[in-house]
Amino acid sequence: MNNNMQPIIDNLKNNLKDQKVLLACSTGVDSMTLLYLLEKALPHEQIIIAHVNHQKREESNQEEAYITRYAEEKKIKCYVQKLPKYLGNNFQSWARSKRYEFFLEVASKENVKWLLLAHHANDNLETILLRLIRGSSLEGYGGIKEFSSYHNLTIYRPLLHLTKQEIYQFATEKQLKYFEDSSNMQDDYTRNRIRHYIIPAMEKENPALKDAIDNFSHTIFMANDFLENYETNFIKKQKIVYTNNEYFAKIKLDDLCAENDFFQSQILFRVLKPFNLSKKNIEEIKTELNSPKPKIVLHLKNQLMMIKEYGYVIFTNHQEQPFYLKIEQDGIYDLPNFAKVEINKNICNFITSNGKIWYNINRLPLIIRSRKSGDKIASKIGHINVSDFLTNKKIPYLQREQVLLLCDDNDAAFAILGYIIK
Repeated sequence: MNNNMQPIIDNLKNNLKDQKVLLACSTGVDSMTLLYLLEKALPHEQIIIAHVNHQKREESNQEEAYITRYAEEKKIKCYVQKLPKYLGNNFQSWARSKRYEFFLEVASKENVKWLLLAHHANDNLETILLRLIRGSSLEGYGGIKEFSSYHNLTIYRPLLHLTKQEIYQFATEKQLKYFEDSSNMQDDYTRNRIRHYIIPAMEKENPALKDAIDNFSHTIFMANDFLENYETNFIKKQKIVYTNNEYFAKIKLDDLCAENDFFQSQILFRVLKPFNLSKKNIEEIKTELNSPKPKIVLHLKNQLMMIKEYGYVIFTNHQEQPFYLKIEQDGIYDLPNFAKVEINKNICNFITSNGKIWYNINRLPLIIRSRKSGDKIASKIGHINVSDFLTNKKIPYLQREQVLLLCDDNDAAFAILGYIIK
């Protein structure tokens, strides 16, 4: 057995002991080599093959027939997915999405938690260069991880530290049958051009390129882990709630602005990950947070709203719904946010979890509604603007949006529920 391969077989045995595994097998040299090693490490009943026929080449049906027959002879379960004809302009992205949908479907049916992919060191280098060209996150610049997760699957890439040449040499030594994908020889895709022109030039400059890339990737991932730990510790100190698609995050402004520009961006990307914001969105947020304006309300994408006030920044997608209730007889009525109002003998009792406030009323019907722009209310010094009253009381923006007014049957406000106006 090739000296490079025995440690891989040992790792497969140790990592996958007593586990069923799903192997993505294209019938290329990489996946057929991994299948051979997997058969050396595990009983056949623990192995499940998933093959995707992209139907893009004449050889695709031959490859499907071969892996189906191979699995049948070896008594290994095999699932095949034929992809429909694609009419869009980004086949690779679409096909990848379809493959992973298929893998999840098979894994769920077979109750499998491990997905094995045959990525190798050359794939990793291509990925790193592709991301350097197009831009990525710090973690993205590290390339491909040996272990990662996708939904409820653990993805394992046992060949990641082998070069393509080492895999070819092993396959030749063991006389493994495999198929070459003719589309890999074309220059239609950026990844192929990187493979054909850039990597050979780099290998001329450094024959030990694989080791250099392994070291680069490892360093980036370690740095990213350190930064993520720092960000996590910061985020743990803040109030963040995400339930039933409703999001609320409250961050102390001084703490966030005390971080350098890089960490501010990283923290905001992490905190706001559910909203898939662009770098431009994050920069816009940072500009507002660091501005001298004490109060800012900013509407971002996907119904996300940023509120900067009273030493905090709040991010939420909660949209307060307008409320209107006309009351024509005594009784107890439900209000938003678990509040109630009790009308009894010329008294209106406003009841919340924080207590009860009563207001004199002299007739029915009454109207309880959300406040509107321009609402005014009588006080001992004359009519005051409801918005100004709440601002002077330093009522936070979200609480102001929830305020309800007690109005007469002409819709004129005479009380702000929950507040006493002198």
